Amino acid sequence: MHVVGVYSSKVGAAGERLAGIEGGVVEVEVQPTEKPVVLALTSWFSVAWKIKLADKARVKAIIVGGGYQQEIDKVPGDVPVVMLPPGRRSYGGYQSNSPEFRSLSESLRDMTRLPVTTFQGKVDGASFVVDGVRGRDFAKKPDAHAPPGNEPQEDPLADVADISSQELQAAGDADKRYFLIGPRKGARPPAEGYRLLVILPGGDGSADFHPFVKRIYKNALFDRYLAAQPIAVRWTTDQEIVWPTKTNPVAEMKFSTEEFVDAVIKDVAKKHKVDRTRVFTLSWSSSGPAAYATSLQAKHAVTGSFIAMSVFNPKFLPPLKQAKGHAYYLYHSPGDRVCPYFMAKKASKSLADNGAKVRLETYEGQHGWSGDVYNHIRQGIGWLEDNHEKVNPP
Repeated sequence: MHVVGVYSSKVGAAGERLAGIEGGVVEVEVQPTEKPVVLALTSWFSVAWKIKLADKARVKAIIVGGGYQQEIDKVPGDVPVVMLPPGRRSYGGYQSNSPEFRSLSESLRDMTRLPVTTFQGKVDGASFVVDGVRGRDFAKKPDAHAPPGNEPQEDPLADVADISSQELQAAGDADKRYFLIGPRKGARPPAEGYRLLVILPGGDGSADFHPFVKRIYKNALFDRYLAAQPIAVRWTTDQEIVWPTKTNPVAEMKFSTEEFVDAVIKDVAKKHKVDRTRVFTLSWSSSGPAAYATSLQAKHAVTGSFIAMSVFNPKFLPPLKQAKGHAYYLYHSPGDRVCPYFMAKKASKSLADNGAKVRLETYEGQHGWSGDVYNHIRQGIGWLEDNHEKVNPP
């Protein structure tokens, strides 16, 4: 079983625009191999797969799956193609050491009774060559795009075992599940109340991000903080927007992300005294638009927003004039080809023009967390501390 996985194709290639992300074409050349090939193609965002079979290449079947709708170019009539329904979390498996890839491998094994023998994954791949050799050692190499500390280990939470967390339901609603992380053991409650960081994970927004979120709490936040991680709700099987909002909803949703965040903040405040002048959000990629929308509500509890590597489309947002006085720390790589850098520059200018306090910080790399992640997050939270929106505590 040969697996090719991408997060998205390179921006600018031909393809359809979906959920604010530019899809494109991914070319896969299959060369002659020692044994016949079963080829699995996966991408989180929508792409068109173009298959090129070299002379004497032997492909028994092709399996195509994605978080969003996929397309595949014409293949020989004697090669069966299985198009799986979109929307499964495991289709985010472009990193060999991720929970999504492990789930993907198990699903493919169940379907084919074959193990994954080679794997090639990229954040924004445009072309791959399958020859039976490339990608053989995928299980041995760390992935450059995985957040630090996410290496496979017997206990994935061993390094944050000292950080307390509990899964709760805001307002007693089973759909409003969230993790409350902290306070730190032995920490004295601040007289003014705990500062709160609401972390909306990117990707599929699932509970699978909890280890990373706990590491953010341990390595990037001060003792005076609590963190809350809402778990994204999947209202329908074909849902395309991970964090739907009032201005960009999805079918059958019972509440928006803005309402979800507000409910989580209120629920945390019932359990701990919260400093309402310092309630921030941290979001990235798919959750960024919801963080913008939350900050732009006429009445909102959030006083600062750390938004990383995300799209910015005012068409799906409340009026930008409501950004006045709010603090935005935007974190984006000029090399990002999934969420183009020009969107961050547009957000910075548009929000500042409407009276917001904005800082646009860049980092080296592509789409995803890279480098000294936790120190960069700490710096962004520190900037929000100094520039947060001025409100009167209730």
